[in-house]
Amino acid sequence: MCVSASWEGERFMRKMWFSTALLVLTALIVGCPTPQQKPSGETEKPAAEKPEPVELTEEQKAAVARIEELRGTVTYDEQGRVVTVDLYNRQTSDADLETFTCLTDVTKLVLYGADITDAGIPHLTKFPKLRDLVLENTSITNDGTPPLGQIKTLRSLNLRRSTNLTDAGLAFLAELPDLEQLALLYNNFTDAAMDHVAQLKKLKVLDLRGCMLLTDTGMEKLTSLTELRALKLRSQASLTDVGLEHIAKLTKIKDLSLEDTGISDAGMKFIASLPDLEILDLMRAYGVTDAGLKELAGCTKIRRLLIRGLYIDGSCLADLSALKNLEELDLAETMAGDDALESIAAFTKLKILNLWNTQISDEGLKHLASLTELRELNLDGTPITDQGLASIASLPKLETLNLNNVSGITDASVDVLAKMKSLKSLSVVNAGISEEGVAKLKEALPDCQIKDA
Repeated sequence: MCVSASWEGERFMRKMWFSTALLVLTALIVGCPTPQQKPSGETEKPAAEKPEPVELTEEQKAAVARIEELRGTVTYDEQGRVVTVDLYNRQTSDADLETFTCLTDVTKLVLYGADITDAGIPHLTKFPKLRDLVLENTSITNDGTPPLGQIKTLRSLNLRRSTNLTDAGLAFLAELPDLEQLALLYNNFTDAAMDHVAQLKKLKVLDLRGCMLLTDTGMEKLTSLTELRALKLRSQASLTDVGLEHIAKLTKIKDLSLEDTGISDAGMKFIASLPDLEILDLMRAYGVTDAGLKELAGCTKIRRLLIRGLYIDGSCLADLSALKNLEELDLAETMAGDDALESIAAFTKLKILNLWNTQISDEGLKHLASLTELRELNLDGTPITDQGLASIASLPKLETLNLNNVSGITDASVDVLAKMKSLKSLSVVNAGISEEGVAKLKEALPDCQIKDA
């Protein structure tokens, strides 16, 4: 019995060993399940670490205190570093510039005042990240400008009203090939200065408003600026249609201002040839009439058309109905009347309409009722009355309404205006609304800024 029991036990153990070995072998063959991996697009990203705040040095704190003393402003990045210093219209000195050089993270610096001289300009080279520099109404001369050419990080430069500068003072521009924006407003530069400007091959925005000595010759020199998107001109009486022909070669222009220039209807074909034109300002370009404006019929990308002060009645607008993207139209100080308003009804995307000192009437205002996107309407100095105002009372998005010097608007319109809940700004200076009427409006429109004096 003992032998038999021993043999049976041994046979049992062998069977268990065989079963275990079989399981292990099967596991080795099949292998362990492969861990499921997330698709490459779903990999877990480490949580973004919040930048550690930077403590300003005592020197930097003193610089900020000086800026605040001058009633200027500073802005900070998310780490607390000063990145913008704005001292516009604040008299700043050369000594101040030296004080500010410790603010080495500044990318934008706005400076103003006659106390900034040639002696202060070298301090500007000590801002290693400076990209945007405004030097307005300063006393710098040609001798002071060379250090500006050392600021290779500059992308935008404004020298507005630097009237001590002459053409030669812009020679430093050759050292700033990456400059993209240049403002030279209200200076005494002539066509010769454009030789220096023309070297800025990456220039996208050029503002020459108020440089009254520029002529067609200067425009010819700018034709090499093939990246230019915006060109602003004003008060160049010697700029004629010949100059427009040169400007038309700058085919990437989207924004063109020709205020107070000597152009005429004959030059409008050159403007019309600009394929990407979105903004056109012809304020007081008296040689342009309704006939010339009709040339713009194919400029369907235009969003803003500013034709204030022209000798027109707006009859051109009937031919411009294809300008479906028009968002702003300025007809102020023209002879535009009700026929013009009828044509304006076709501009269904219009948001801003300026009819200051035009010849419209109550009857014409009825055409504006369909402009459901209108946000701003200027009726200053027009001969409309309470009856006409009722026609536009239902404009759903109107936020700004100017009724200054409209004597035909009386207290009879108070209830109508009180229902225009979308209004945020209402001007009724020298209108026919009484003090009691204004008080009622202020009560009915608590969220609206109402100006009556």
